[in-house]
Amino acid sequence: MLISRHRLYHDREEVVEAFRNGARIYVCGRSAIATAAKETCTKLYQEISDKSQEDSEAWFESIKSDRFAVDVFT
Repeated sequence: MLISRHRLYHDREEVVEAFRNGARIYVCGRSAIATAAKETCTKLYQEISDKSQEDSEAWFESIKSDRFAVDVFT
């Protein structure tokens, strides 16, 4: 498991609060880090909204172009 996933989830209360207040997520690094960050974001949304995995993924797709930016390499 990647550090980013651990850190985002560890600090989930602060991450959720910041996101509710308009924060954006910027990911730079390996493509696996961006994937892990996406998975963690959808997991957090699923936990706080009590939505299905499918709904959480649809939510992420709806916000990713505006609030989730990546600069990754392979």
